Amino acid sequence: MFVRSVIAGLLFASAACAPALAETGTGTFQVGAVVLPTRPAERAHADFPVPLQGRKLTTDRFGGSWYVPNSMQDTAAFYRDAMPQRGYRILSEQSGDNAVHLHWERDGERVEIRLQPVLGDAAATRMIFSANAG
Repeated sequence: MFVRSVIAGLLFASAACAPALAETGTGTFQVGAVVLPTRPAERAHADFPVPLQGRKLTTDRFGGSWYVPNSMQDTAAFYRDAMPQRGYRILSEQSGDNAVHLHWERDGERVEIRLQPVLGDAAATRMIFSANAG
């Protein structure tokens, strides 16, 4: 779905530029796209760690979401410890007050973990897991 939106945007942009190029009488404009194949990362799904008392909320073929009864920072610390133990290396981490994004890689499988605090008085986190293999 995302790839279709990007391609549609590129085609719209090229159509918008066409009248300007026609008026000048010179120039060329080319649009290309590379769509990388993705498939669910079966190994990542099989051994993905979930903190104790984590409760699955949603699922799809690339991952799902969980409710974790820990703070966002404690949940991030859990993954910083658990993922390297499973052979993953961290690719990037973005941390802020309202979100933590962790990106990991192992043997061609990429894992993204997004953490967001749950609104309310209790320290809790919504964790979104997505994994694919190229």
